[in-house]
Amino acid sequence: MAMSATSGRTGIEKIISLEDAVELLTTAISSPHTTPFCAVPVELASARVNFALLNTCGTSASARLKFTKSYPRLLRAAIRFLTFKQTEEAHDTMFALLAYCRCRKTVRGKSPEMIERVKQFHGSWSEDISEEDNLLRGMVSIRRTVDFLITLIRVALSSLTANKFRTPIAGADAQDQPWPLDVKDLLPAGIPETIQGLELWTRELGGTPKIFKLATVLSLHHKPLALALLRSPHYSFAISRPLVLLTEAMDSYENDSNSARTEEFGDTIQDIFDFFHIFYKQDLTGPWHEALRGKVNEMTPVFERLAAIISSLPGRSSSGPAPDDHWSQTLIAIQLLLSRGGSRRTTLDAGTARLLENLNNPVRDALFEMAIVRKGGCGYLLCPKNSVYSKLCSKCDLVRFCGQEDVVAEGDLGVFVEERPRFH
Repeated sequence: MAMSATSGRTGIEKIISLEDAVELLTTAISSPHTTPFCAVPVELASARVNFALLNTCGTSASARLKFTKSYPRLLRAAIRFLTFKQTEEAHDTMFALLAYCRCRKTVRGKSPEMIERVKQFHGSWSEDISEEDNLLRGMVSIRRTVDFLITLIRVALSSLTANKFRTPIAGADAQDQPWPLDVKDLLPAGIPETIQGLELWTRELGGTPKIFKLATVLSLHHKPLALALLRSPHYSFAISRPLVLLTEAMDSYENDSNSARTEEFGDTIQDIFDFFHIFYKQDLTGPWHEALRGKVNEMTPVFERLAAIISSLPGRSSSGPAPDDHWSQTLIAIQLLLSRGGSRRTTLDAGTARLLENLNNPVRDALFEMAIVRKGGCGYLLCPKNSVYSKLCSKCDLVRFCGQEDVVAEGDLGVFVEERPRFH
């Protein structure tokens, strides 16, 4: 397999400055159909920004947020690039233009310094590289760049509660304003077009399961997107495309189940099941269960195969206690999803109910749910105002409401509120 732009490379900060990397990356993804850069130097630029993010900020969430917020132009270019609506043919053309490196030809006749600079941007440069390896290297670079852009967007949104946006800076250029300022800034293509744009990145050419992590973050921030993802009757992005990527991940894992592959496999599974979970967190009225019922026959064989693989992983004994990890949570989620869909198949792990009971941790689970509630939208789960920023209840400082009328309505529903506090 061809090496990535950065594999085996040291001193990336000496090859390109952070400022130049941000400019190169922003320029390339702003005009992907016409950029003079191929995917390899674009990945180098993303790796340089990531190097700064990790080495400057360390594990500090606040430092990473501050770093990411300082590049609003890059964030706006990233969200447009990942949600841009175009035909499948246009997307494939764009992908091929980025993936196929023509840099050897474009630097012929240039100065030795220019040629050496371009070689540095590519990490390794073989004049006799095959067409297949050339394209493969570019495809890997694009995928890694896309995955990094998704990480940037996730960090940038991490401090915002649902439907909350940044405050404009007086006198600043529109592109230098904090991101996002409003829904239009968050989803510049609009909701239907955003879904179509996201789905392009789940296709065979350039597909990445990380796109579901992006969809999760965007949907948690703006509930109408989550509801729009449940498009009947096909539920393509919500269910069908995740099942395809799950199948591809299982095929890849079964062909090569080394430790690195297991970690990558686990990341894919977690990203997709986290995506499934947003529909439980965002919806109470039935569209998700309707989707499950409509797609249960498509889901069942994929989930049964996944459950069998998880149950066979090292350290998972049928007789001993199951470890409290994301694999166990996935087994539970599989059973719950299929039961909600009305599946009558019974070949899944028979100990799932016992597993759920054994992994029960009231304190941890309560804190987890409290964090979701405090950062989410209106505590009245049937509130029709999906796009309104909800303020914290002055009594509990935990649940959010759009207004006093929702406090009263929630009191009647009786999910969060035992008595009706005054909302301010």
